[in-house]
Amino acid sequence: MKNRFSTADVAAEVACLKRIEGFRISNVYDVSSKVYLFKLAKSGGEDGETEKQMLILESGTRFHLSKYSRDKPNTPSNFCLKLRKHIRSKRIERVEQVGIDRIVDFTIGSGPAKHHLILELYSQGNVILTDADYKVLTLLRSHRDDENEFAIMANHPYPIGQSRTRGVVTVEGFAELQRANLGGTLKAVASKAISYGPQIAEHCLHLSGLDPRVKLEQELDLEQAE
Repeated sequence: MKNRFSTADVAAEVACLKRIEGFRISNVYDVSSKVYLFKLAKSGGEDGETEKQMLILESGTRFHLSKYSRDKPNTPSNFCLKLRKHIRSKRIERVEQVGIDRIVDFTIGSGPAKHHLILELYSQGNVILTDADYKVLTLLRSHRDDENEFAIMANHPYPIGQSRTRGVVTVEGFAELQRANLGGTLKAVASKAISYGPQIAEHCLHLSGLDPRVKLEQELDLEQAE
């Protein structure tokens, strides 16, 4: 059983959660200090009945739909109360991965009432609520990144523009990576060219009929790289 989501896992789960776009958040509960349960509802289902879903967000670890009820504390935390204040009864408009990072952006509400609920799935994790312009309203954990010169804390802008973006793999770019990694395996070079991790790189090589374990002892010409 996986303990954390990879970049590819995040992309796959975001695609699955496109089904909750249009659902309203009927309530929010804190199952623990890092796990939050969102009850969702959408009227006019298949039989004209209200369709219901439960969404689980765990800071730093996972996010998915669930059919299992969980024990909830009698008194919600301050963070949970702030989430209820800002996003309860609002509709989930979009679910998106931020670039190719392990970050999920839930756009909730529209117009002046729009908010972003951001789930970070790397390092110690975080759950962050911002306004429409990505100004942080409340969050689980404040921290600074002096190396990249930004701080994630209340009343500061969330650095949404600093996410890693998906690059296009070109023949020339792959050949350049291969020249810089002579002696390495084809899988290692492909992993650097494809941003979704070594497992996805290996899968792509198998689909192309190539052996990921092959060591690159000499440069490939452009025709071979293609």
